[in-house]
Amino acid sequence: MGVDGRVADVPAYGYRVSWSEKDGECVATCVEIDGLSGLGATPAQAVSQLKVAIGAWLDYLASRGLPAPPPARSIACPAVKA
Repeated sequence: MGVDGRVADVPAYGYRVSWSEKDGECVATCVEIDGLSGLGATPAQAVSQLKVAIGAWLDYLASRGLPAPPPARSIACPAVKA
């Protein structure tokens, strides 16, 4: 987290959101960073918590001079007609 307590800008890492019966809430996991997740009552809350975890992890790496993995390359998908 930044000096003012806010999470630093988080790169656009990929994520997946699913429901966890075990936890009884939504779980967002980072595609590029194994082991990071966020939990929340809604998908949006889970993603928000994941961003906090990613920001803290990136701060940790930076404080030790370690490189962070780059976000996966985005691939444009063609529009699907219904």
